[in-house]
Amino acid sequence: MVGRGSAANSLVAYCLSLTIVDPIAFDLTFERFLNRARTDPPDIDMDICWKGRDEVLEHVYETYGRDRVAMICTLNTFQGRSSFREVAKTVGLGPSEVSRFSKRLPHFYSGPLAEAVRVLPECRDLPVGKEPFRTILKVADRIEGFPRHLSVHPGGIVITPTEVVDFVPVQRSAKGLVITQFDKDPIEEIGLVKIDLLGQRSISAIAETVRTVKRNHGVDVDIHGIPPEDGKAGELLATARTMGCFQVESPGTRNLLKMLNAKDQRDAMVGLSLIRPGPSAGGMKEHFVLRKAGEEPLSFLHPSLVSILEETFGVMLFQEDILKVAHAVAGFTLTEADQLRRAISKERSHERIREMKDTFVSHSVERGTEQAAAAAVWAAVENFVGYSFSKAHAATYGRIAWQTVWLKSRYPAEFMAAVLANQGGFYEARAYMEEARRFGVKILLPDVNRSARTWDAMDGGIRIGLSQVRALKEKTLDRTFEERRASSFVSLRDFVSRVPAEEREVANLVLAGAFDAFDLPRPELLWKLRILFGEKGSPARRKARTLFGTEADLDEPRIDFPKIRDYAVEQRVESEFEVLGLSATAHPLEFFEEWFREKGVTAAAEVSEHAGEIISVGGWLVTTRRIRTSSGGFMRFITLEDRTGVVEVVLFPDVYRRFGHLLRGYGPYLFRGKVEDAHGASTLTALYAALAPTEPVPFRPRGGMGQGVEGVGPTSS
Repeated sequence: MVGRGSAANSLVAYCLSLTIVDPIAFDLTFERFLNRARTDPPDIDMDICWKGRDEVLEHVYETYGRDRVAMICTLNTFQGRSSFREVAKTVGLGPSEVSRFSKRLPHFYSGPLAEAVRVLPECRDLPVGKEPFRTILKVADRIEGFPRHLSVHPGGIVITPTEVVDFVPVQRSAKGLVITQFDKDPIEEIGLVKIDLLGQRSISAIAETVRTVKRNHGVDVDIHGIPPEDGKAGELLATARTMGCFQVESPGTRNLLKMLNAKDQRDAMVGLSLIRPGPSAGGMKEHFVLRKAGEEPLSFLHPSLVSILEETFGVMLFQEDILKVAHAVAGFTLTEADQLRRAISKERSHERIREMKDTFVSHSVERGTEQAAAAAVWAAVENFVGYSFSKAHAATYGRIAWQTVWLKSRYPAEFMAAVLANQGGFYEARAYMEEARRFGVKILLPDVNRSARTWDAMDGGIRIGLSQVRALKEKTLDRTFEERRASSFVSLRDFVSRVPAEEREVANLVLAGAFDAFDLPRPELLWKLRILFGEKGSPARRKARTLFGTEADLDEPRIDFPKIRDYAVEQRVESEFEVLGLSATAHPLEFFEEWFREKGVTAAAEVSEHAGEIISVGGWLVTTRRIRTSSGGFMRFITLEDRTGVVEVVLFPDVYRRFGHLLRGYGPYLFRGKVEDAHGASTLTALYAALAPTEPVPFRPRGGMGQGVEGVGPTSS
C-alpha cells in the first residue's frame, strides 16, 4: 500500500507508513498538502496491490455498511471507432464487416471521421464514398462525445453518513456492484468525500518478485531498504533497459533516461517528471538536459533562487518550486504561495490572477527587487504553473520505479515473470517475454504437470502459465490443478479421463506444448485426441469411439497408433501464436533472417554506433503512436524490436503519407533512414519503409491485430 500525490509532503503520513518517501530528505513542502487557507479537504490517494483490492473494498463495506458505500461511476462516451461500430451494427452490417472496416479507424480523432479516412494512410482505400459507409460515418460523427454507458471508476469509492441513496442516485453495474450515477466531480460538488483505492499492478509485481526470489534463491529482499544509489540498477537506468519497470518504460521515457544519463533514484524521479506533457511543451525538458550535460550555462532569474533551484539546474520542475520561489522572492507565506498556485492552475480566474500578479510584483519590489526582474520572475511562474507536477508524487513514483529497476537488475527472471503474471506495464505480454529473453532468461512452454496458473519463474527460466492458453475455462483450470495435486498426469489419455474439458480446450493445450513432456509429436497427440473424443463419444463417459467403430475403455488402450511426423518449427511457432499470442519455441524474426541479411539490416543494439549514417533496421512492431503536427499534418512513432533490443523509428509527415498504409500489423517491418543522436538517445528518422514478404517463409502470426495498428500496445492520436 502506497500513498501518492501531495500526501507525501506530510511527515506524519510518512511516519504512519501511509507514504514511502521522507519529506525532509526530499525537501518537500507541507503546505502543498495542507494549509490554513485550503477550503477543500486534502485526500490521500492510496495505491494498493490490485489482487488484494477486493479484500480492502470488502473491509470498507463491512466497516461502514453496504448501504452507505458505493463505487463511483465513470462516464464512457462514444469516440471515433466506437461510434462507427455502434452505428454500423444499427444499420445491420455483420460483425466481420464492421470489424474489417473499424480496425483501420483511429480510436480517437480530433475532427470528422470522414476526414480521418481521407488523411490517414492506414485508412487508404476504405470505401467511404459508398453506401452505407458514407451515411454511417456522418451519423457516427453526430454521436461522438455522447454518453455510451456508465462504468466503474478504477479507484473511487464514496462513504456517506446515512444511506447512499439519501445523497445520490445509484444503479447496479453488470457485475452487481452498486455505483453512483454521478461521476467524481459532481460527487465532490455535492459535498461527499471521494476516496481513491486504486489497484496498482506494479506494487503487486514487486511483492511477487520478492516472494519468488525468497522461494528460488533463499534471499530475503528488503525492498524498502534498497539504497537510492546502486551500480547495477544505475547501469540499467542509464542504458534505458527498463521495459517492465514502473513509469520509466515508455519509448519517450527511455530516450529521456539516456539523455539524462540517469543513474539513481533521484534521476528516475526527474525523468518521470520531465516526460510529462507540460515540461516537454514548455521547453523545460530541453533546458534541463542541456544544463545537466554542461552544454548550456546555468541561469537564475533572481539571486535567491540559486539555492532553491540548484538541484534542478535553475529550471522550475515541480509545483513545490512555485511555493519556494514565491516565498523567497515576494515574501509570500507558504500558504499564500499555495493559494497562488491554485489560483493559476485550478481557478483560472483572470481577475484573481491579475490581483496575484500585482501583489507578487509589489511585494518583490518592496523587498529590493527591480520591477522588471520581479515581472520576469512572475512571468516564469505563471507560464510554468500550468505545466507543473507535484514533487511529492514524483518522489513517490520515482521510488517505486527505482525498486523495479533494482529488482530487474538482479533478478530478471523473477521480476519479468511477476510483470507478466500481473499483466502490468506499457506493452503486451509478447514484448515482455522477448525482453526477458534478451536478459538471458529461458522461456518455457506450458506444461500440464509443471505450469502454475499464470507466468512463474521456475525450472531455470520463466514458464508460461496455463491461463495463457486461449479458450481454457476457469473450471477446467481448477480441475486440472485439483487433479494434479492428487497425482501427476502420465499421458494425454490420463488427462482426458480425469479433467472434464472440451475437445477444443485440450487441443489448444496440445498446440501450446502443454503435453510435449510426454515425448509425442503434437500432430499425433491431436490425432489421438480426436479418437478419444470420437465423432459422438465423450470422455465424460470415460469411453471413446475408436477407428474400428467399437468403444475402448480409456484406461486400457488397445490401439497401436502409427508414428506421425512432428510439425516443422514454423508450424509450431504459428500454432503457439494462435493459442498463446506468442511463441516460446522461437522468435518469429528467425524466419526472416535471410531477407533481413540481404537488405543489410543493422541490429537494434548497434544502431547507436551509426549516428549520422543512413542504415536499415528491421523488426517486429512493439508499439506505435501518432501525433498531429503544428502544421496540421500527422507523423508516427514506431518502436521495433529484434532479438538484440529495441529501436525507435520516426516517420515524419511526408514519409508517413507514403508508407503509413503498410502499418496494419505486427510486421515484420524494414525501415531505412538516418540515425539521429540526441545526447545519447538514438532514433531512426525513416526515409523508406517496407513490409517483409511472406514468401518463401510461410509464417506470419495472425489474430494479434484485431484492433488494427493502433491496437498494438498503448497508442494515442
